[in-house]
Amino acid sequence: MVLKKVEYCSTMWSPHQQKYISKLEMVQRRAARFTLCQYSHQSSVTNMLKELQWESLAHRRMTASLILLQKVRLGLVATPLPPFFIQAPRPPIRHPHRYLPLNTRTEAYRNSFFPRTLIDWNRLPMHTATLENIDAFKRAMTSHTL
Repeated sequence: MVLKKVEYCSTMWSPHQQKYISKLEMVQRRAARFTLCQYSHQSSVTNMLKELQWESLAHRRMTASLILLQKVRLGLVATPLPPFFIQAPRPPIRHPHRYLPLNTRTEAYRNSFFPRTLIDWNRLPMHTATLENIDAFKRAMTSHTL
């Protein structure tokens, strides 16, 4: 129930300042203690998260952003791929769907959806970035760590 609230529209508002990222992660860390009924200060929350197999919220936001970008690329949402997305002209280093990095002047724009997600997109391995089926792409995104 809490996760839905914490992740609502997170693809658009994903925080980039460490103080806000930490505050969100603390919500999940408290939830891990509550879920496992381990409230001792000697209990390792990191081990609890591993035991529960919970990814960090930052990783979940990045995964959700990449899935949304793939939906835009495949025309599965009503938002077209912006004209400033220019495919890299030279042979691909990692995959053939790489795009040129966006020029940004402000930190706010640099950390907004398209510039931020484009960097992560260009880092995807070939076998993930070339998937044209959104369900297969989602499975690939959740099966490995980027």
